[in-house]
Amino acid sequence: MKKKPEKLLALLLTMVILFIYQSVPVAAAAEKPAESKTAEYSISIACSSTEYTTIGTNAVMNFNYAAQLAFKNYVESASEGKIAVNIYTNSSLGNASEILLQCMQGVIECSTAGDSDLSNYYPNIQVFTIPYAFENRAEFYEFLDGAYSQNMFDEIAKSTGVKIIAAFDNGGFRNFSNNIHQIHTADDLKGLKIRCMQSASYITTLETLGAVPTGLAFSELYSALQTGVVDGQENSPLVMLDNSIYEQQKYYTLDGHSISPAFIIVNEKWLRSLPDDLQQVVLDGGKIAQTAARGTIASTEGMALNFLNEKGVEIYTPTQEERETFK
Repeated sequence: MKKKPEKLLALLLTMVILFIYQSVPVAAAAEKPAESKTAEYSISIACSSTEYTTIGTNAVMNFNYAAQLAFKNYVESASEGKIAVNIYTNSSLGNASEILLQCMQGVIECSTAGDSDLSNYYPNIQVFTIPYAFENRAEFYEFLDGAYSQNMFDEIAKSTGVKIIAAFDNGGFRNFSNNIHQIHTADDLKGLKIRCMQSASYITTLETLGAVPTGLAFSELYSALQTGVVDGQENSPLVMLDNSIYEQQKYYTLDGHSISPAFIIVNEKWLRSLPDDLQQVVLDGGKIAQTAARGTIASTEGMALNFLNEKGVEIYTPTQEERETFK
């Protein structure tokens, strides 16, 4: 019997609060590589995100970092110290596409990965970014955890050499923002220069809606908005806070055109080199990391929207009739 979405979200929130409370001492230790006299194996896990995001007077844990910490806590404990997990954040080992390639090549054992970067090696993953395919996060997670997605993950492992061990969303539903005018219907997008990820599906979506898509790396977005190279962008509320993007955007429309997946991946050849019991520890660690990431996102998304509003960003929620024009 399926659980109601509200119960699932309540469970996730409870788990993540307990996780964050219990992991504070570990967070400090994660600043340097783990040291263990009995460790027989080590895992380097990398992401391009910062560890914390500031929302007003609150510093909340980034969901990628929450996933890394949960993974480290579980794997080191469940392996009884046989595996040491070293966390690398803030692009210290490279940007998102670089750490994905490093994991594929076996330079590092584990990393985060987004659908945009994975699409360069497995184009079919763009099925997740079909616009307006999901009405809410619970529906998205059900698809992400279903047989179709799991079969896709198996194909990704065969074709790229990396195995997906955790899947969540990249900070929530993606929405349009810009500096020209508020977007109520699809017609309001026409002619706007919108930055998007360098992925065929995102570019095609914007072209279909009449916008002018501009593929840029996220690190280039703030200056592009500041100098007028682009009028706007499309990202989730939490990502709007990264690099203070909101400072350069006046209008934000909650159209929810897509909710992109994010993953934790592990080099499969390395994984299969471990004893069977430790392979299972790593796989179970992925499940724990997945729960931590999903719970962190769900618990902080509302805070992000309130903060954006306080900073003068005009937030608009389209009516159902207006949203149909985008579809």
